[in-house]
Amino acid sequence: MLFINKIREEELNIKVLNYLSLIYLFSLMTSYEVGSILIYIILVIFLFNENLKKHLINSINNKFVQACILYFSISVVWMLGTEDLSYAYAQIKINKVFLYSILFVAILRKEYINKFIYIFLFTLFINIFWSYLIFFNLASSPFLTTDNLPLLVKTDHSFFILIGIAYSLFRIINYNEKLLYKIIFITLIVLETINIFISNNKTIMILYLIIILFTLVYRSEERRVGK
Repeated sequence: MLFINKIREEELNIKVLNYLSLIYLFSLMTSYEVGSILIYIILVIFLFNENLKKHLINSINNKFVQACILYFSISVVWMLGTEDLSYAYAQIKINKVFLYSILFVAILRKEYINKFIYIFLFTLFINIFWSYLIFFNLASSPFLTTDNLPLLVKTDHSFFILIGIAYSLFRIINYNEKLLYKIIFITLIVLETINIFISNNKTIMILYLIIILFTLVYRSEERRVGK
């Protein structure tokens, strides 16, 4: 009972949830099995929060959460019209990730944002480094493919790389970084770019070019307005 009473306390509950979410982000990019277990642990602890109702109301009133709920609802309604129930069930299981926004918008705090970014970049680097080891036949992949993929399936791996490239470009363009940080972000972009091409995902290659083009257009427009 003492543990339950302590974990119900607002400050401790939210702190524990944010640190568990950091671990969840790491596991999300390294182990699907661990990540699927952690999400339920996070949910259970959140249900003990003494201000549960308030957090849920604030989360549901969030525009981003409402958009995610709407998208999930539309996908469910659309799936109800299919004759392939197994396919519909599989798609609903995939799209349920949009409902996680209710939970994470409710518990995540801005003072932990930098920690999430560092964990993301660190884990992304692990995936990229492992991918190169596979490419040079120095390590094996848990997936039965020839795409030099490390810990994630192709779609997830490429998606995280695109986020990493977008963030790195954003930091280089919009922040007056120290030389060391600029070197780190430029190096990360180079490693991510090469990784996209060795993974042989044509869709991601196109999206990569779109991101680069958008960045150049955005930068030129920013300079024009600045004048």
